[in-house]
Amino acid sequence: MTTLYHTTSVAAAASILDAGFQDTTEVHPLHGEITGVYLCEKPLTDGIGFPIGTPAEKYAQALLVEFDDGHALDQFVLDPVPPQIWHLPASEINTHATVTLLSS
Repeated sequence: MTTLYHTTSVAAAASILDAGFQDTTEVHPLHGEITGVYLCEKPLTDGIGFPIGTPAEKYAQALLVEFDDGHALDQFVLDPVPPQIWHLPASEINTHATVTLLSS
């Protein structure tokens, strides 16, 4: 099992658990415009994955995103430097992963 994390607001986490992930489009400083969902090898916090000063409610909840062993994720690595970050299409996560709320 490969476990990754998606860190978001409490409201967004509830929406994801109810209806699945939705793609978003952003401009990444190194990769330009990208569309999909960010996942990380650990839950992100202020200054690690989110700019310092980001309101805490933006990263108040983490979701566990689990893929079966053997599911090819290498093609989705966005940043190999720890903490490693993946950027996947929402459909890839919704189809191939189990998503659960990370309890505090």
